[in-house]
Amino acid sequence: MNINNFSFEYYPVVTQVFRINGKDYATAYQPDFDYRIMEIYQPNLQSQMASLIHRVQHELKIKIGFFKATKKTLPPPSSPKGSFDLKERATLKTSDVARLLNVSHMTVVRWSNDGTLSFQKSLKGHRRFKRSDVEKLLAPQVPSPTPTEVPHQPANQELVGNS
Repeated sequence: MNINNFSFEYYPVVTQVFRINGKDYATAYQPDFDYRIMEIYQPNLQSQMASLIHRVQHELKIKIGFFKATKKTLPPPSSPKGSFDLKERATLKTSDVARLLNVSHMTVVRWSNDGTLSFQKSLKGHRRFKRSDVEKLLAPQVPSPTPTEVPHQPANQELVGNS
């Protein structure tokens, strides 16, 4: 990527909250530049994640300046924001399936609950769907053959049977 066209749209910052030894931590991470900030998570502080993202972006701007000064090229973006390549993953998250099938998140949940779409639970309890199962839903449905028609008999005719 041309360094003059740098955009955080192509180098998104990933945020996550996780627990280690009973303590919650918040982290902001940019995988292409391998830069991470982690601190103890404060659930009552709503601006914490925005602050983490801002700090990572600030550090990346410094790195970009270094790249410009040394005339180095930027690392290629791993996944542009909003991109989705079905073939990259064997399992998909609920939101990925919803986006791929152009349905709501709750529709995917309903389909998984009623057995229309099979899933497995991750260690954290999240639904994970096999790509092959989702691809089956994407495949064009072949219409079932129409049953053969039975000749219509007028209602006023009596049926005569063997007696």
